Amino acid sequence: MAELSKYKGKTNQQILDLVDLVRTRLTNLEKKNISPLIVQGVHERDIVVKLELSHITNINEFEWVSQLRYYLDVSAGKDAIICKCMQTV
Repeated sequence: MAELSKYKGKTNQQILDLVDLVRTRLTNLEKKNISPLIVQGVHERDIVVKLELSHITNINEFEWVSQLRYYLDVSAGKDAIICKCMQTV
């Protein structure tokens, strides 16, 4: 449970960082690329809140498996963002 709460804080900070970035001087193309990341971040945060309120404690529970399909891969380095979409069956 504490991990979800910690992750919620991380997603909130990522959203705020992206919002701050989009308010700077960016090209229209850069803004169009960042805006979907904000939408995805808000969706992810909302799902984490739902899981937290549902008291989900196991990653094998249906609510977890059915919702969190997007993963941020930071293994490529600090300045690289890779979003993986995983299908559940």
